[in-house]
Amino acid sequence: MLSQRVMSAHINTSAMITQPQGQRRRVRENESTAIVMPHISPCFTEGMQQGEILHGIATAYAHALRHGVECRVPWQYSPQTRTLSRLIGQDVLKSTPGGDNEAISYRHGMMEYKPIPGKVRSGALLVRSQSAAYFADAQAAVRRLFAPLVSPRKLRGVAGVCIRFGKCGCRDNDVLHASTRRFLSRALQSLSGDIRQLILFSDDEDYLAGILREIPESRAYRVEQSGLGCTALRAMTSMSELVFDVSAVPWWAAWLSHPCRVVTSVAWRDDTFPALPENVRARWHFV
Repeated sequence: MLSQRVMSAHINTSAMITQPQGQRRRVRENESTAIVMPHISPCFTEGMQQGEILHGIATAYAHALRHGVECRVPWQYSPQTRTLSRLIGQDVLKSTPGGDNEAISYRHGMMEYKPIPGKVRSGALLVRSQSAAYFADAQAAVRRLFAPLVSPRKLRGVAGVCIRFGKCGCRDNDVLHASTRRFLSRALQSLSGDIRQLILFSDDEDYLAGILREIPESRAYRVEQSGLGCTALRAMTSMSELVFDVSAVPWWAAWLSHPCRVVTSVAWRDDTFPALPENVRARWHFV
């Protein structure tokens, strides 16, 4: 479990408050009768993780700012989006009518960056690419939007190690196990000499801890486990340094909070640099 220092960096996420079904229905009926101006919204899909949701919001928000239209969000789509709506605030970004996805007006299903046409001024955007280039010209606005997700303080001497294995994991995959171990070995060697403690963020903490025990470099650190719950993003932003693979949530933690040092997969390099201020680029190390 997390130490008291790390727990204090988490947000208060008490049980989710939901409206009674009848009350929800009345709200949606009232919304449907209101006049809603043309607007841009992100489109969420089943199984989207928090990092993908944040990218969708940032992409739609930046596009809306770029073209002078309103941005709305389907906040009622899932438990994760409902939690984010309470943190960010629906007074900042209003909900789509009924809180649901809207008709898709632009879809990009490939992983590489492709600019959204300027003629798209309404409807939902469904963009698979996780490139930060989609909001590179709106960095300050996106940072202000997501500011409630960031811890106000850093834990000195503490680095977060964030590895998400996914549903398949790599317990029975020797190749993935070996590649994860190699990545972590190189990453730990890239940390500064100020780090004394590692906090693990993973969907399989025990397995990640086991891999670390195989790496001689890890013996220099005290190791604690955290998890990947709904407060993980804020806890990650409290780390002095961050290590992560291709996971999107720690990428957002690093991008939003500017740790003293970021060690991540080389796979992020081309997608990250367009949205990094020049004065922090030297802090990012790609291995």
